[in-house]
Parts: sequence; structure tokens; C-alpha cells
Amino acid sequence: MLSAAQAPVPDKAAAEKETKATAAPAPKAERKKLTRAERKERTAKLPDQHREWLANVEPIVLPDEVETFLRLDTDAQRDMFIEDFWRRRDIAQGTTNHAFKRDYEERLEFVRSEFGQVSSDRGKLWLLHGQPTARWVVNCNVYQPMDIWYYRYLESFHQHDIYFLFYIPGYQRDYRLWNPLGGALARQELMAKDNIASHGSSGNPIYDCPKDGEVIVAGMMGMENIKERLGVAFEPPKLMTEDVKAMTRSLVIATAGVALLPTELSIQYPAGDG
Repeated sequence: MLSAAQAPVPDKAAAEKETKATAAPAPKAERKKLTRAERKERTAKLPDQHREWLANVEPIVLPDEVETFLRLDTDAQRDMFIEDFWRRRDIAQGTTNHAFKRDYEERLEFVRSEFGQVSSDRGKLWLLHGQPTARWVVNCNVYQPMDIWYYRYLESFHQHDIYFLFYIPGYQRDYRLWNPLGGALARQELMAKDNIASHGSSGNPIYDCPKDGEVIVAGMMGMENIKERLGVAFEPPKLMTEDVKAMTRSLVIATAGVALLPTELSIQYPAGDG
């Protein structure tokens, strides 16, 4: 047996080299997300056409897509991103040739002419879900002005017979999606302020508004049915595609002035029975 004095002394450099070779690589730190102030600053610095595009697609763009778009450096990269943005949505809904883009732009044109603001509740929901199966604009002096939409089926809810009831809150100008979670207080928000003060309502829309009472009741009951999932109505459509965070790796722009590589196109038609 060797004594401690006789034992071979390990080579320190070799030991360190072996340790480095066998140690697991340190995990790469995730890139920190942009703060709200940074997003606002980067958005303000975008060219007009790209800032406008980002505002127009706000209802359907995913948070990771916004993050990626704001980190891009050049207009050429942004243009590539936008083209791929529409392509991914075509793939998700099983269409081609920018069908999703054309449909969305038609909805956008309608929203601007009918509702004025893309960012309004009605504007967002029309852009997300398209034209409702039926729609009633209600003006009854007992209630605040209402706009009631009915969809026979909505994929995002996985449910048939969906109603959305929009109303103009007292002393305001734009319609808002009604939230029935407040119970009696929420229902009181639908009442015209003059009638609340004078107690001029029976509390039953069918009696108070003979023309549109049944529609108002259907809208209120329909909203009650989805009150726990109202947030789903505003969620952007899901995409079953590649991780958006990896998109920056594909946004490669060729260097100007470099020599083009020779290419050759070959098309073959394999033989087949019939």
C-alpha cells in the first residue's frame, strides 16, 4: 500500500480539463420579455405602415408575436414577418392563397365604417368571430341603447346559441359588452337613467319594451349562460404551428450585392397506375 507521501499527485490542469468536459452545460438564460414601457417605445418608433398594421391586428395577434415583431431590426424583416403571420393563419383554418387575410380585411373595413374603432368591444368581437347569425339594434326608452348579437355556433366556446349583449353605459357614447356577474346591480346598468330615477320600469323587458322585449330577455339570459367565460370571447385564435419565439431564426435577409448561387429546377412525374 502506498503511503500518502508516495501516492501520485493528480495533475491539477488535467483534472480541471476533465471536470469541464464532463460537467453539464449551463442552461441558456431565457431572453427577458420587453416591459410595457419598452413595448410602447418600440411601437412608437415603428414606421407608420407597420405601426398601423400592428394596431389593426391587435384582436388576433398573439403576445409572443408582438414580442417578436417589436424586436425586429429592419423593415424587410417586418414585411417577412407579416407575410408569415397571414400564412400561419391560413394553415390553422385550412385555407390557402391569403383567404384568411382577405376575410379579415373585409371585417376590418366593416368595423371601421360601422363601429369606428377597432379597439372597441364590438370591433374586437366582429374581427374575431365575424358577422353574427342575427343582430338586433334595440332602442327602448326604458333601457339604455343595446346591440344584441346571436351566433348559431362559436368554435372558441365549443357551444351553440351564443348571445352577446352590448349596451351604452349611462352618460357614455360607445357600446360595451355587458357583464352580468354583478347580478341585480349589473341588470340595473342596462336601465335608462331617467327611468331608474322615476322608477318607471316594471323590471320585465317584455312588458317594458313590447317590440324588442323577447330579444332583450334572450340576450340577457344568453349572457348569463357564458358569464363565467366571457374572457374567451376576446382570446385570439389558437395556432397549431411552430413556436413563434423561434420565428426570428427564419427571418434571414440576404446581404445586398452578393453573388447569387447557381440553381437548377428539376420536375419529375413518377409513373402511376391509371
